[in-house]
Amino acid sequence: MKVLVHLLLISVALCDIPIDPPCTNGNLEFNPPPFQDDLHIIYPDNSNKGAPTLFPNNYQCNIKVNVPPGMWATLNIILNTSNSTGSATAPVIVTDSLGRSENVFSASNEPFYFLGTGGSVKLNTGMSNVSFVLDMSWSAFPYVFSPTNLTLQVSDTTPPAIALCNNSFPYLVQAQSRVSALIIPPFSLSNVYQLRGVVFFDGLNWNRTYIGNAKQAFEKGRLLNSEGNFLTVMFLSPLDCSDANILLQKVENTDPVLGFQGVTCSYEKNTECQGVLETTSYPSAMMTYFLEDHYSETVKSITGNGTLDVYIGGIRADKKNLIASYKAGQTDLLLPQAFKGYSRTYVLNGNNTKASIVFSWTASDLIQHPIGSKGFITSNHYTEKPRTQWADSRIEAPKYSAFSFTIRSADITNSTTMEIMIFGNPYGITFNQTYTADNLPIINKTYYAIGEHMDVQFYSNVPSAGFYLDYEVVKSARGVFTFVTILFVLVRFA
Repeated sequence: MKVLVHLLLISVALCDIPIDPPCTNGNLEFNPPPFQDDLHIIYPDNSNKGAPTLFPNNYQCNIKVNVPPGMWATLNIILNTSNSTGSATAPVIVTDSLGRSENVFSASNEPFYFLGTGGSVKLNTGMSNVSFVLDMSWSAFPYVFSPTNLTLQVSDTTPPAIALCNNSFPYLVQAQSRVSALIIPPFSLSNVYQLRGVVFFDGLNWNRTYIGNAKQAFEKGRLLNSEGNFLTVMFLSPLDCSDANILLQKVENTDPVLGFQGVTCSYEKNTECQGVLETTSYPSAMMTYFLEDHYSETVKSITGNGTLDVYIGGIRADKKNLIASYKAGQTDLLLPQAFKGYSRTYVLNGNNTKASIVFSWTASDLIQHPIGSKGFITSNHYTEKPRTQWADSRIEAPKYSAFSFTIRSADITNSTTMEIMIFGNPYGITFNQTYTADNLPIINKTYYAIGEHMDVQFYSNVPSAGFYLDYEVVKSARGVFTFVTILFVLVRFA
């Protein structure tokens, strides 16, 4: 008899035999264990050191997890399922204290966080052979709140950013009116789950109203706004190093926009990324961000309809940093175009419009343009507050081309130089000028020079507002004349 019992226990241990954990009337409730240093519970409690348990089919249980004031709960979920029926119904639904739900189809020790009064985990196995374990722990917020302070200035064009790379310190953001936060997600979608641990409170510290986490804000394509002039940002667990960031702006600058999304792109060579904007009766927008001075964001195509405004930095009501406007679908001779700065905002205007923006990061401004194309070149922080600036750009054109260009703005003082060179075969260098404080360029004068390459360099070792230059690639009159002359000679002496 003992042998049979032992064999039965061994078979249970080695085989996937469903266990039917108790769930009275389909409901369970958990609180932090009283009078214990280790505020930790595993469900089901027969899980082998946190390993998932195979549940019977059609098992349903609503698990409520309570969170006392001054604490938060961390829920680590392991969920495996065969989903043999192909059902679109999630076996697990996690709902927080704000009533926001997330469907979970699989999870490998994935963390979720409950704040406020807590939340619930709804388990419904259906016919999917679900293995599941829920590991719950409670933690207390720090008694002393010592945040890093950020203040949004009226003069800001580039939104201040909070990097989510191994960050564990709280931030307190202040504006004259209200604060708006936008999430720039990690490029790898497999890391988006970590955004759940970045949480926001409407006020001076964690003891104010909890208003959501970074993952919720990103997936909804919405800004996360404070009601007052303070916003608290906290990290419930350190995030792996990634390219994720929080961009902070004043609400009055973002109010006209209904949908607002953060878009990221890999800076690896030849990686193309895409942002899609849609409007009904209100504008929609997307922002990109990359903290790198030696890269440009090159927009390659804008398809669809509507008008697309491009800002360097965030939106400003005075449009001081509006750098370009495009009619979607009418950009063949205006793109590609390189945009500088750490962040850019693309705003789509029009009723019932849709536009797709394809862009990539490039380590230089080497752009090839056909005859008839137009564009512009700026220093790397043009439209921002004066600071040290630079540019090293080259525009390539077909053979027998010429460049027509106009310097619209150039802040050149001592320790600042600007060089423009145009050259190409068979003419050599046809334009070569170095501008300094003693040799300033003539603003709004149009220059013309034959060549296939235009190089523009700008170096400032002192704070400068930078420069803006627009250009057009045109057909070289000398190239046509040379061709006609050679043709005449060939015909004349044939």
